[in-house]
Amino acid sequence: MKKTFSDCPSRSVHSRDKQKISIPSSELSDIKNNFDICLSEIKERFSLVDLLSSTGSDAAEIKASKDILRYQTVSIDSLLDYYIHQIAVYGLKKMFNEEWAKTNPYKKINIELSTVEIAIQNPENTDWIESVIAQWSGKDTFMSAEKIVFVIKALGLDVKEIANIDGSDDIAEVKIKIDALYNRRTSIVHYADLDNNRLKKDIKKEEVEQYIALVESLCNKVFDLVQKKDSSD
Repeated sequence: MKKTFSDCPSRSVHSRDKQKISIPSSELSDIKNNFDICLSEIKERFSLVDLLSSTGSDAAEIKASKDILRYQTVSIDSLLDYYIHQIAVYGLKKMFNEEWAKTNPYKKINIELSTVEIAIQNPENTDWIESVIAQWSGKDTFMSAEKIVFVIKALGLDVKEIANIDGSDDIAEVKIKIDALYNRRTSIVHYADLDNNRLKKDIKKEEVEQYIALVESLCNKVFDLVQKKDSSD
């Protein structure tokens, strides 16, 4: 049997009042700084790509440069996933601490009855909510446009704000680009990135630069939206 956050039992009139329970939350700046550091490390690989693909490079060096580009593609999408996970946890903790308005997706998070029992028996211990949030945010990968948009909405952020991250002002176009990166990443990871001749599909530096620019713009926009929400709620 499962319950939701909104099903928590009311306190008995005979019980003594307890102080408000809150859980520690990561600093938003730490989340962003970690993202920026990892992003820089991924970008630094371009110098090696340029070296290996310069004039006079042999076939083995060209192949190595392409493999680095594939590595960057996988890495930037993994970084996006990790960043969105961290932002999701940050926002859920803000809602639990009543620092942000609670959204319907937050209120509908399922909680196992055994977890409710732990919460009732140990009201001052917040490990249970940490576990619930970890389970909620860890059950999916946040790489597809659908999952990312779900998190943005679940945190009460304006999803329309990400429409202009690439200058197109079209949310549908942004979703297509996010999914294009996700699909390319998935095919590389599963060794399915092949053409009709069963050879590895070509990959160009410009293509990977676009992937990285997309993720950087998206994550910067999400950071701005969260920062704005911290100031307004």
